[in-house]
Amino acid sequence: MIDALLPFAKTFLNAILIAFVGYLAAFIVFKVLQSWLAKPLGKTWALFIGRLAWLAVMIFAFKIILDQTGATGLVVVLATAVTGALAIGSEGLAADLVAGLILFFTKPFEIDEYVAVGEFEGTVVSISTTFTALDSYNGTRIILRNSVVLNNTIVNYSTNPGLRIETIVPVPITEDLEKVVDVLFAAVQTFEPQAHETWFKPHVNMGAINFGYAEFKIRFFIPVDDSFGVQRMRMFKHAVKALKEAGITTMKA
Repeated sequence: MIDALLPFAKTFLNAILIAFVGYLAAFIVFKVLQSWLAKPLGKTWALFIGRLAWLAVMIFAFKIILDQTGATGLVVVLATAVTGALAIGSEGLAADLVAGLILFFTKPFEIDEYVAVGEFEGTVVSISTTFTALDSYNGTRIILRNSVVLNNTIVNYSTNPGLRIETIVPVPITEDLEKVVDVLFAAVQTFEPQAHETWFKPHVNMGAINFGYAEFKIRFFIPVDDSFGVQRMRMFKHAVKALKEAGITTMKA
């Protein structure tokens, strides 16, 4: 019995070894191409071509497995494919692959651009065939399936020479709210740094009223190379100072 299983076990291990070497070779090819092509073609093209090369090497490795090990190798290939499909979800994977191709050819954004996808915002750090990764302003990594990206509204803020910032200043409703708008609008006009060449002009509007406070939203653009969180806090302090100088409080007595 054991003697009969030895040839099968040997062939099976050979198939596993070929698969491992193939994966390692595919990884090296991917990294080399991504590095070489990043400068002449850009990060997005380099990433896409690198992943296609990775897929081609893996397909070639599977072919070698089938040629060398026959039916036993087929078991390894099918087991890998079935396991991957069950783990990821074949229907979802297909949708993500199609969405990835659409995103690649339509190019609604590139790597290093600041975008909003539905309720999420951040700098694009990776675009693959199945997912897109964003880094939010506070450093949080956001991983979005490409099908989710494609089914949401995409706003590319990097098409403008600035980065939009919004800060909220709560003011008691007992204050003169029209005066508050005037003071905050004057304050945002004097705040620096701002990306003045952008089409988007700074503005102030009153939002929700909660627990006796009116929330005033201040929106403006800063140069893309400035810190999002730091400038938002500076704007908040600048607005509170302007209100205080105008005799308006931002908290109940």
